[in-house]
Amino acid sequence: MRKRTGGYHADKFWQCYLLTIMSYIGVVQVASVLSEKSHIMYALLLLAVFVVEVIGTVNHPNIDFDENELREAKKAARLLVLIETGIIAVFAVFKMNQLYVSYMSIAIILCSSLMCLAKIIKQEVKVR
Repeated sequence: MRKRTGGYHADKFWQCYLLTIMSYIGVVQVASVLSEKSHIMYALLLLAVFVVEVIGTVNHPNIDFDENELREAKKAARLLVLIETGIIAVFAVFKMNQLYVSYMSIAIILCSSLMCLAKIIKQEVKVR
């Protein structure tokens, strides 16, 4: 999903590497907490899905989509988040391991957060 949504990108490789490791550690730490507090997780997930559906894709300077590519990326991101949310809903209905649901939800929440961060710091190319 991250490939379709875009979002914040670090300027240097070492920054990217360090932030990736920190993200992985953060996800592992947060997943167990959110799996116990499912109402908070589902509220954050709903907000994240809304953000992805509204924004679609953040056009990063290294990608620099043209108008058609950006439209297709937005369509793919919006469809993908709905599919993933549907899978999460099925897992929740069938009472699958809540930790799995938590990891899948955090993936969407993280993508949404990185999209918002990129927009806030204006790390985005506007289509000409």
